[in-house]
Amino acid sequence: MTKEEVQLTAFQIISIAGDAMDDFYQGMNAYLEGVNLAAAVVAMKRGQERMAEVHNIQTKLIQAEVNEEEVPYSLVMTHAQDHLANAISWSRMCQLLIDQMEREEVESYE
Repeated sequence: MTKEEVQLTAFQIISIAGDAMDDFYQGMNAYLEGVNLAAAVVAMKRGQERMAEVHNIQTKLIQAEVNEEEVPYSLVMTHAQDHLANAISWSRMCQLLIDQMEREEVESYE
C-alpha cells in the first residue's frame, strides 16, 4: 500500500465519519426539539449505517497491516482515526441520551 493510498483511505474515513456525526447531530436535534421522532430515528439509523461502512474501511487497513503489508504512516490517517473515534463517541452519547429521555417519558406516564 502506498502512502497516497493510505491518505486516500484516510480521506474516505474522514468524510464518512463526518457524515455519520452529522447524522447523529441531526437525529439528536430532531429528538430534542420534539419535532419529529421518526426523523430522529431515521437520522440515527443512517449514521449507524455510515459507521458500519467506515468500520469496513478501517478493518481492511488493519487486515493489511496484520498480513504484514506495508501501511505507511500518515498524519492524515491519524486525523482520520481521531475523526472516527469522535463519531463513535457521538453515536453512543446520542443513543444514550435518546434512551434515557425515552425511559423518562415512559416513567412520566406511569
